[in-house]
Amino acid sequence: MSDIAIQTYLYDAHGSEKFHPVQELVSFTQKKYGYIEGFISLTIDGAEMFGPELWDDVGLLWRWLTIMLDDCRENGAAESSLVERAIPIRLEGIRGWAGSLLLTVGRPEDDHYGVEMRRTSVSAADLYPAVAQAYLDAFTHFRRLETPGDTGRVSEAKEARLRSWIETPRDSWLRIFPG
Repeated sequence: MSDIAIQTYLYDAHGSEKFHPVQELVSFTQKKYGYIEGFISLTIDGAEMFGPELWDDVGLLWRWLTIMLDDCRENGAAESSLVERAIPIRLEGIRGWAGSLLLTVGRPEDDHYGVEMRRTSVSAADLYPAVAQAYLDAFTHFRRLETPGDTGRVSEAKEARLRSWIETPRDSWLRIFPG
C-alpha cells in the first residue's frame, strides 16, 4: 500500500498573502477574477511530488490531473505538462508490477522553475481513490468559499467517474494495470 497525502492550497490575496489549506479558510479573495491561485500538494510515501513551486490556477490543476489519470487508465501511460509551465509529468504502468504506476515530475537534464526531477512508484489502487476524494473535497470547499465562475462546480458525469475510482475494488486495479 502507498501512503498518499493530498491537500489543496489557495493563495490568500488579503491578509497574510500566503498559501493556506483550503479547508482552513473562512473566506477567500482572489487577485484576478476567474483565476484561483493555488497548488495541489501530493506526497507519496513521504516524497513530495507536487508542492508550492507548481502553483497555478488550482481549479485547472485539478482538472488537468484527473484528465491525465483518465488517459493513463485508458492507455497505460500519460504524459503532459502543467497548464502554463513546461514541467513534464508522466504517469505509466510498471512492466512486471501489476497495479503499480511510476510517477515522474520534471526532467533529469534541467531544473525548470526550480523543480528538480522526482520519481516514485505508487499503487493505482491507492492513487486513484485518493485523488478522487481530494478532488471532491477541494471542490466542496470551493463552493463553500463561493469562488467565482465554475471553479466550484463538478459535472454529474465527472463526479460519477471520480466516485467510481473510489468504489473500484483493490484487485480490479490489477486488471486495469496488468504490468
